[in-house]
Amino acid sequence: MEPLESSNSTQRVTFPSRSARLAVPAGLLLTAAVFAAYANVFKVPFLLDDAMNIGDNPSIRSLSHFWTVLKGSAGTGIAGRPVANLSFALNYALSGMSPAGYHVFNVMIHAGAALFLFGLVRRTLLSPALRERYGEAALPLGFFTALLWALHPLTTEAVTYVTQRIESMMAFFFLAVLYGTARARESSRPVLWQIFAVCAMFLGAAAKEVIVAAPLMAFLHEWIFGRERPGEILRRSKVLYGGLLLGLVFLLAMVAGGGTSAKAYAGQDQYTGLQYLANQPPALLHYLRLALVPYGLSFDYGWPSDGLYGWPWPRAGLVIASALPLAAAFLAALWGAWRRRAWSFPVLGFFAVLAPTSSIIPLWCVAAEQRMYLPLAFLAALFVCGLFALVRRLSGDARPVFGAFAILALVLGGSTFVRNSAYATELSIWADTVRKLPGNSRAWTNLGKALYYAGRKEEARAALTRAVALKPDLPAARRDLGALLAELGDLPAGLAQLEKAHELTPKAPDIPRVTGEVLLKEGKSAEAVGYFLEALRLDPSYRDARRGLGAAYLASGLAAKAVAEFRRLADEDPSDTDARVNLAVALFVKGDPGGAEAALSEAHRRDPASDRAAMALAELYEKEGRRADAEALYREVLHMHPGHPGALEHLSLLMTR
Repeated sequence: MEPLESSNSTQRVTFPSRSARLAVPAGLLLTAAVFAAYANVFKVPFLLDDAMNIGDNPSIRSLSHFWTVLKGSAGTGIAGRPVANLSFALNYALSGMSPAGYHVFNVMIHAGAALFLFGLVRRTLLSPALRERYGEAALPLGFFTALLWALHPLTTEAVTYVTQRIESMMAFFFLAVLYGTARARESSRPVLWQIFAVCAMFLGAAAKEVIVAAPLMAFLHEWIFGRERPGEILRRSKVLYGGLLLGLVFLLAMVAGGGTSAKAYAGQDQYTGLQYLANQPPALLHYLRLALVPYGLSFDYGWPSDGLYGWPWPRAGLVIASALPLAAAFLAALWGAWRRRAWSFPVLGFFAVLAPTSSIIPLWCVAAEQRMYLPLAFLAALFVCGLFALVRRLSGDARPVFGAFAILALVLGGSTFVRNSAYATELSIWADTVRKLPGNSRAWTNLGKALYYAGRKEEARAALTRAVALKPDLPAARRDLGALLAELGDLPAGLAQLEKAHELTPKAPDIPRVTGEVLLKEGKSAEAVGYFLEALRLDPSYRDARRGLGAAYLASGLAAKAVAEFRRLADEDPSDTDARVNLAVALFVKGDPGGAEAALSEAHRRDPASDRAAMALAELYEKEGRRADAEALYREVLHMHPGHPGALEHLSLLMTR
């Protein structure tokens, strides 16, 4: 790409020629550099939404129920994103709940996206519009573009945070669409590469909705870097653009069908589209600052919970001061695209990829680092090729710039390694966040959760109290503080916090669900039933509330009603192992041991890796006097989960007898 020179320049590159055969070793070096920079992520635990999308996602438990895998579990962040859910199911089949396998897959996706970016930039610089000026340096420019992007610490959230593979997978397929488009233009068999790009479009649509910008960028690539008119482009590439159009229809059909879109747009209940849009210019400038100076990276910036920039309405002067340079850059890029200027492509790519998450459609978070994953690739191309053109123009010899790129790559790679160390534990990432943004009440809330699960309950109470003090109208902080206070023995104070949280968000079903769980733990099962029913009134599809309701019915002596609730859960999602185990318990209490055994056998058959299902079935066999069957199951649990305390204890007792 040529970010700085005019299209009529004839100056030749002075960098020595590079053979295309060097592309393979360059790609291997690029891959090795990515794995080196991310060498310390493989022990990073699951974080935040990983619990919902992996730990509490029954649809990934068995590949034999393929349609269930593609459909995904309702209420997760990857429902309606079948390719992403399938990738988690593959990970689960290979490594269960061990995070290492998931991280290996994430880093592989990142390395693959870097290879596509390498190939795309190299092929673009060899295009008819740029070959004369950049052909000899196409390989090193493509290599350093991909290397600097892949090692930039701003990409860490999309790679190290397992759930955000939806972002890196989308980028992988987005870049594959552009690479296939570039290859089709030069290939003697263009249809094969067009089909490749179309397949990438469909797979990307099944990963994340931001792929919607890919067809536009594919056309702009052909327009800016080719020599044809729009009509000629469309006639020559009927398979490509017809397929990309079908991909858009496929994407819109999935969004219209519900899926993840309803969850992603949850911010509509908190603020208007105009309020969200008003905050986007400062957010975009924040992204650009992090791209240039990746200092102060944060797992959560607090938007919109903490009134940054005067939320929900930022100061008018700030909006104008942020919007003017962005608007000027966008309009200049439109003019450049009309005139087929190479620099306009990465600029428009930056805006096009961010448009779905920076528009009038409000999302849960105003700003998030993972959204810059793919836009940063366009900026990397602009930076590398622009600096190369500038140095060449000023000195006539651009070779020294590649040494500078190599040094910068080492700095960025080291920064990425250091940044990933903050992800070492859930405690460390949230402690890092509150240290950088001490006014972030949402981060204090999550730090409180991390402290609670680490067994440091008094510190958790202090963190949650701090969150409530920072933002008294943050329902999540009051909800978690209320549950903790009740557990620590102060039930009235806990219920008061939960009641206040419900007043703040009367339409949120999680508040009455948590209240019901608190009451159930305190032995007030009859009162708990009412709260679970309220949660289901607000959201009839809320499976956690239905689980709680079944447990409350069972504790209240209403075994028949508990059976009905758990059976409904199992019928709605056959892969839900916990529902079948709970159904078995309810059936046993109801006096139907045969039904309980059938439910447990089905749970174990569908999810043989579940220690809970196997243990429950083994214990039932013990009660029925089937010691050999019970012993075999306990040994099976120990084989899958070495050192399992329950299996060891039961097996020891059986052998003693």
